[in-house]
Amino acid sequence: MSNTTQESAQPQANVAVVPKPVAFIIGAGPHIGAAVAGTLHDQGYLVALGCRNPKAEVAEGYLPVTVDASKPESIKAAFETVVKKFGHPSVVIYNAASFVTHPDTKDPLTLPIESFYESAAIGLGVYAAAQEAVISFRHESTLPHPKVFIVTGNALPFNPHPTAVYSSPTIQKAIEAKLVGTFAGAYEAENFRFYYATLVSTTGGLAGPDFIKGAAAYAQVYWDLIHHHTEQGNWDYRFTLDGHKYAWYD
Repeated sequence: MSNTTQESAQPQANVAVVPKPVAFIIGAGPHIGAAVAGTLHDQGYLVALGCRNPKAEVAEGYLPVTVDASKPESIKAAFETVVKKFGHPSVVIYNAASFVTHPDTKDPLTLPIESFYESAAIGLGVYAAAQEAVISFRHESTLPHPKVFIVTGNALPFNPHPTAVYSSPTIQKAIEAKLVGTFAGAYEAENFRFYYATLVSTTGGLAGPDFIKGAAAYAQVYWDLIHHHTEQGNWDYRFTLDGHKYAWYD
């Protein structure tokens, strides 16, 4: 056997192995969460699926994680689980949401105070999740990968004429939007990107029935934001059902 053959058969020395990137989805339900998880998994990510009652058994490359987005201590514990079992996430998707029906849809103050506070708490969960995400974004293991935090939004916080029936999700999303806007500016120098991503109608309003059909569009847009954008740009990212950016607001 020649020296060339012998050398080629020997293992390469000092070749760094880049770990698989990790994504953590908080609010990994059967609609948007499942579509985004599938896309990330197909693109080589290890995907942690966070929800209040996760499935006990999942396919290889997924990790079920128990998390209550209204409780900061639960969010912190969930991140610790992800880091321990998969590693530090470089992508965090905050897809948690709640909607509580008012006893009187024309009177916003008929919503029980406990329901209002719980809805607001889910909005505030973005703060707790972002605190943990930034710790992971600064870890050396995430250096080779884009660091992106995306909140699944809606257009309610930007509606100049809010309605009573949507008061709980409006306050929830308004909190999230303000936090994302703050974080996008604060961490731009570190290239940690934050987006409040909203599916809108063709006229820029609430998505309406398009929301039910929109899971694939969310997955496409989130992937584009993660891997096809290299700079922050507008944190308030609006798109239509075809996956294209809505052009009339930026």
